[in-house]
Amino acid sequence: MRLIRLLSLTIFAGLFIAQAQAENRTISLASINYAPYYASTLENNGVISEIIATAFKRVGYNVKVEFLPFSRGKSMTKNGKFDGMFTLWYRKERLKYFLFSDPVPLPQEIVLYKRKDLNISFKTFDDISDLSIGYVFGYNYPKEFVQAEVRKTKSYTDDENIMKLIKGKVDLAITDRLQAMWAINNSGMVAPETFEAIMPALQTDQQYLVISKKISDFKSIGAAFNKGLKQITEDGTVAKIKKRHGF
Repeated sequence: MRLIRLLSLTIFAGLFIAQAQAENRTISLASINYAPYYASTLENNGVISEIIATAFKRVGYNVKVEFLPFSRGKSMTKNGKFDGMFTLWYRKERLKYFLFSDPVPLPQEIVLYKRKDLNISFKTFDDISDLSIGYVFGYNYPKEFVQAEVRKTKSYTDDENIMKLIKGKVDLAITDRLQAMWAINNSGMVAPETFEAIMPALQTDQQYLVISKKISDFKSIGAAFNKGLKQITEDGTVAKIKKRHGF
């Protein structure tokens, strides 16, 4: 009987220590400025930032986010200088470096964005081989675009890419549909209705938090996040956060 009590106390103490460690653990995350989903200028760093921080908080973790250029943030996370990064699309080759979370409930539509007065018929990239297309360095685009023999113009941020579209330095921009709408609406340079997306979307991708496999407890952090995300999804917290941010 005494042995059973000792075992029970040992298990309880272990659980208490694990919870205490989680409560004292601050998860460092890299991200980029990618409004309207997440950015340092948005309320609570944006809708996805708030969902991620709330999911971690539910299971006892704090979160610290640093906003960096995409390639730099991904490289630093790969090397374990950040615990994780958001958001990435799932790609098999990334599994070598990252543990993917369950999807964050806001998928992205990747489209070609253009001026409305640019009349084109688009079915394949062969149809627009004479046009210039702006893209962001380091992003993982649909293979049809990567392999296409078109004029590609590199940018280092989404805002830079959209600004080239607005100024006519590129004919098209390959981008997330809502991100392009937000950037054009907030540019103050043009009437938003003068631009449009070519539909249907080239690709729809889920967004994921990734945890660096360079850190020792990446599996437990990933499992804890998924648990917290499930809880705040089921109790309606995610829906409230999305509504407050206009989604």
